Amino acid sequence: MFSHTSGRPGAIDVASVNRGLIVGGWVALGFFCVTGGLTLAGFGPHLWSGFTSWLQDLQSPWLTTAMKVITTGGAWYVFLVVCLVLVIVPATRLRYGVPIAAVTVIAGGLNAALKAIFREPRPDGHRLIVESGFSFPSGHAMISGAFVAMAVFLVLVYWASRRARITVSVLLIVAGGLIGTSRVYLGVHWPLDILGGFLAAFAVFVLTAWLWWRLWPMVNRSRHQSGSR
Repeated sequence: MFSHTSGRPGAIDVASVNRGLIVGGWVALGFFCVTGGLTLAGFGPHLWSGFTSWLQDLQSPWLTTAMKVITTGGAWYVFLVVCLVLVIVPATRLRYGVPIAAVTVIAGGLNAALKAIFREPRPDGHRLIVESGFSFPSGHAMISGAFVAMAVFLVLVYWASRRARITVSVLLIVAGGLIGTSRVYLGVHWPLDILGGFLAAFAVFVLTAWLWWRLWPMVNRSRHQSGSR
Protein backbone atom coordinates (compact mmCIF):
# COMPACT_ATOMS: atom_id res chain seq x y z
CA MET A 1 0.00 0.00 0.00
CA PHE A 2 2.54 2.59 1.15
CA SER A 3 6.24 2.72 0.34
CA HIS A 4 7.31 6.14 1.67
CA THR A 5 9.21 6.49 4.94
CA SER A 6 10.47 9.65 6.56
CA GLY A 7 14.10 8.51 6.69
CA ARG A 8 14.75 9.51 10.30
CA PRO A 9 16.19 7.12 12.91
CA GLY A 10 13.46 5.33 14.79
CA ALA A 11 10.79 6.37 12.30
CA ILE A 12 7.86 4.07 11.78
CA ASP A 13 8.34 1.97 8.67
CA VAL A 14 5.13 2.80 6.86
CA ALA A 15 5.38 -0.30 4.71
CA SER A 16 5.26 -2.47 7.84
CA VAL A 17 1.71 -1.33 8.61
CA ASN A 18 0.37 -1.74 5.06
CA ARG A 19 -1.35 -5.04 5.64
CA GLY A 20 -2.83 -4.01 8.94
CA LEU A 21 -4.30 -0.83 7.49
CA ILE A 22 -5.76 -2.60 4.47
CA VAL A 23 -7.30 -5.34 6.61
CA GLY A 24 -8.53 -2.74 9.09
CA GLY A 25 -10.14 -0.71 6.30
CA TRP A 26 -12.02 -3.73 4.95
CA VAL A 27 -13.07 -4.79 8.45
CA ALA A 28 -14.33 -1.26 9.17
CA LEU A 29 -16.27 -1.23 5.91
CA GLY A 30 -17.77 -4.63 6.70
CA PHE A 31 -18.87 -3.62 10.17
CA PHE A 32 -20.26 -0.35 8.80
CA CYS A 33 -22.48 -2.41 6.53
CA VAL A 34 -23.61 -4.34 9.61
CA THR A 35 -24.44 -1.12 11.47
CA GLY A 36 -26.29 0.12 8.39
CA GLY A 37 -28.33 -3.07 8.27
CA LEU A 38 -29.16 -2.81 11.96
CA THR A 39 -30.23 0.80 11.45
CA LEU A 40 -32.51 -0.08 8.56
CA ALA A 41 -33.98 -2.89 10.67
CA GLY A 42 -34.90 -0.38 13.37
CA PHE A 43 -32.35 -1.38 16.02
CA GLY A 44 -30.84 2.11 16.38
CA PRO A 45 -32.91 3.19 19.39
CA HIS A 46 -32.52 -0.15 21.17
CA LEU A 47 -28.85 -1.13 20.94
CA TRP A 48 -26.83 0.11 23.92
CA SER A 49 -29.92 1.83 25.30
CA GLY A 50 -28.55 1.22 28.80
CA PHE A 51 -25.45 3.28 27.97
CA THR A 52 -27.61 6.02 26.50
CA SER A 53 -29.79 6.17 29.62
CA TRP A 54 -26.79 6.12 31.93
CA LEU A 55 -25.05 8.90 30.02
CA GLN A 56 -28.11 11.13 29.85
CA ASP A 57 -28.87 10.53 33.53
CA LEU A 58 -25.58 12.30 34.27
CA GLN A 59 -27.13 15.53 33.03
CA SER A 60 -26.08 18.60 34.98
CA PRO A 61 -25.68 22.28 34.04
CA TRP A 62 -21.86 22.19 33.93
CA LEU A 63 -21.71 18.89 32.02
CA THR A 64 -24.29 20.08 29.51
CA THR A 65 -22.27 23.24 28.92
CA ALA A 66 -19.11 21.18 28.46
CA MET A 67 -20.82 18.82 26.02
CA LYS A 68 -22.19 21.74 24.01
CA VAL A 69 -18.69 23.19 23.74
CA ILE A 70 -17.29 19.81 22.68
CA THR A 71 -19.98 19.21 20.08
CA THR A 72 -19.47 22.71 18.66
CA GLY A 73 -15.74 21.98 18.43
CA GLY A 74 -16.60 18.88 16.40
CA ALA A 75 -18.67 20.75 13.82
CA TRP A 76 -17.62 20.47 10.18
CA TYR A 77 -16.79 24.18 9.87
CA VAL A 78 -14.28 23.96 12.72
CA PHE A 79 -12.41 21.17 10.95
CA LEU A 80 -12.65 23.12 7.70
CA VAL A 81 -10.89 26.09 9.32
CA VAL A 82 -8.14 23.83 10.69
CA CYS A 83 -7.68 22.24 7.25
CA LEU A 84 -7.48 25.65 5.57
CA VAL A 85 -4.77 26.76 8.01
CA LEU A 86 -2.76 23.58 7.41
CA VAL A 87 -3.06 24.02 3.64
CA ILE A 88 -2.25 27.74 3.66
CA VAL A 89 0.89 27.45 5.81
CA PRO A 90 3.75 26.33 3.49
CA ALA A 91 5.51 24.30 6.19
CA THR A 92 2.47 22.04 6.71
CA ARG A 93 0.83 22.17 3.29
CA LEU A 94 2.02 18.98 1.56
CA ARG A 95 2.95 16.76 4.47
CA TYR A 96 -0.13 17.42 6.62
CA GLY A 97 -2.52 19.92 5.04
CA VAL A 98 -3.43 18.21 1.79
CA PRO A 99 -3.99 14.66 3.13
CA ILE A 100 -5.91 15.87 6.20
CA ALA A 101 -8.04 18.26 4.15
CA ALA A 102 -8.70 15.57 1.55
CA VAL A 103 -9.88 12.96 4.05
CA THR A 104 -12.04 15.53 5.86
CA VAL A 105 -13.76 16.75 2.69
CA ILE A 106 -14.30 13.21 1.40
CA ALA A 107 -15.75 12.11 4.74
CA GLY A 108 -18.10 15.10 4.81
CA GLY A 109 -19.34 14.56 1.27
CA LEU A 110 -19.82 10.84 1.76
CA ASN A 111 -21.63 11.42 5.03
CA ALA A 112 -24.17 13.65 3.30
CA ALA A 113 -24.74 10.96 0.68
CA LEU A 114 -25.12 8.19 3.28
CA LYS A 115 -27.60 10.22 5.32
CA ALA A 116 -29.68 10.71 2.17
CA ILE A 117 -29.61 6.96 1.55
CA PHE A 118 -30.48 5.78 5.08
CA ARG A 119 -32.81 8.68 5.98
CA GLU A 120 -32.81 7.64 9.63
CA PRO A 121 -34.72 10.10 11.88
CA ARG A 122 -32.95 11.56 14.90
CA PRO A 123 -33.93 10.74 18.49
CA ASP A 124 -36.66 13.05 19.73
CA GLY A 125 -37.16 12.14 23.39
CA HIS A 126 -34.16 13.90 24.94
CA ARG A 127 -33.00 16.94 22.98
CA LEU A 128 -30.68 19.44 24.66
CA ILE A 129 -29.80 21.23 21.42
CA VAL A 130 -31.60 21.97 18.18
CA GLU A 131 -30.41 19.78 15.33
CA SER A 132 -31.83 19.05 11.88
CA GLY A 133 -31.20 16.44 9.22
CA PHE A 134 -30.95 12.68 9.43
CA SER A 135 -29.20 10.64 12.09
CA PHE A 136 -27.21 7.78 10.53
CA PRO A 137 -24.28 7.90 10.27
CA SER A 138 -23.28 10.74 12.58
CA GLY A 139 -21.61 13.54 10.65
CA HIS A 140 -19.71 14.71 13.73
CA ALA A 141 -18.36 11.19 14.30
CA MET A 142 -17.52 10.57 10.65
CA ILE A 143 -15.78 13.88 9.96
CA SER A 144 -13.91 14.01 13.27
CA GLY A 145 -13.03 10.33 13.00
CA ALA A 146 -11.52 10.73 9.53
CA PHE A 147 -9.64 13.87 10.59
CA VAL A 148 -8.28 12.19 13.74
CA ALA A 149 -7.31 8.97 11.95
CA MET A 150 -5.27 10.80 9.31
CA ALA A 151 -3.74 13.22 11.82
CA VAL A 152 -2.67 10.38 14.13
CA PHE A 153 -1.22 8.44 11.22
CA LEU A 154 0.84 11.39 10.02
CA VAL A 155 2.02 12.18 13.55
CA LEU A 156 3.15 8.59 14.05
CA VAL A 157 4.96 8.59 10.72
CA TYR A 158 6.70 11.96 10.81
CA TRP A 159 7.28 13.06 14.38
CA ALA A 160 10.65 12.19 15.87
CA SER A 161 9.84 12.18 19.59
CA ARG A 162 8.20 8.96 20.75
CA ARG A 163 6.69 10.72 23.76
CA ALA A 164 5.22 13.46 21.58
CA ARG A 165 3.82 10.93 19.11
CA ILE A 166 2.06 8.98 21.85
CA THR A 167 0.83 12.05 23.74
CA VAL A 168 -0.61 13.84 20.72
CA SER A 169 -2.14 10.64 19.31
CA VAL A 170 -3.89 9.86 22.60
CA LEU A 171 -5.18 13.43 22.89
CA LEU A 172 -6.55 13.34 19.34
CA ILE A 173 -8.27 10.00 19.88
CA VAL A 174 -9.78 11.11 23.20
CA ALA A 175 -11.03 14.32 21.54
CA GLY A 176 -12.72 12.31 18.79
CA GLY A 177 -14.32 10.00 21.35
CA LEU A 178 -15.62 12.95 23.36
CA ILE A 179 -17.17 14.47 20.24
CA GLY A 180 -19.07 11.26 19.57
CA THR A 181 -20.11 10.93 23.22
CA SER A 182 -21.39 14.51 23.28
CA ARG A 183 -23.83 13.74 20.48
CA VAL A 184 -25.44 10.93 22.46
CA TYR A 185 -25.48 12.97 25.68
CA LEU A 186 -27.19 15.87 23.92
CA GLY A 187 -29.83 13.52 22.52
CA VAL A 188 -29.26 14.06 18.80
CA HIS A 189 -27.80 10.62 17.97
CA TRP A 190 -28.07 6.99 18.94
CA PRO A 191 -24.83 5.16 19.83
CA LEU A 192 -25.24 3.14 16.63
CA ASP A 193 -25.05 6.39 14.64
CA ILE A 194 -21.73 7.21 16.31
CA LEU A 195 -20.30 3.74 15.76
CA GLY A 196 -21.35 3.78 12.11
CA GLY A 197 -19.76 7.20 11.66
CA PHE A 198 -16.44 6.11 13.13
CA LEU A 199 -16.37 2.89 11.09
CA ALA A 200 -17.09 4.76 7.86
CA ALA A 201 -14.45 7.33 8.83
CA PHE A 202 -11.75 4.69 9.18
CA ALA A 203 -12.60 3.16 5.83
CA VAL A 204 -12.40 6.61 4.22
CA PHE A 205 -9.07 7.25 5.96
CA VAL A 206 -7.54 4.03 4.59
CA LEU A 207 -8.67 4.81 1.04
CA THR A 208 -7.47 8.42 1.21
CA ALA A 209 -4.13 7.49 2.76
CA TRP A 210 -3.60 4.86 0.06
CA LEU A 211 -4.32 7.40 -2.69
CA TRP A 212 -2.09 10.02 -1.07
CA TRP A 213 0.91 7.73 -0.74
CA ARG A 214 0.48 6.58 -4.32
CA LEU A 215 0.71 10.24 -5.36
CA TRP A 216 3.49 11.18 -2.91
CA PRO A 217 6.48 10.43 -5.21
CA MET A 218 4.90 12.64 -7.89
CA VAL A 219 4.39 15.42 -5.32
CA ASN A 220 8.02 15.16 -4.20
CA ARG A 221 9.26 15.35 -7.78
CA SER A 222 7.13 18.42 -8.41
CA ARG A 223 8.60 20.15 -5.35
CA HIS A 224 12.18 19.36 -6.36
CA GLN A 225 11.62 20.51 -9.95
CA SER A 226 10.02 23.78 -8.89
CA GLY A 227 12.83 24.40 -6.38
CA SER A 228 15.55 23.95 -8.98
CA ARG A 229 14.15 26.56 -11.36
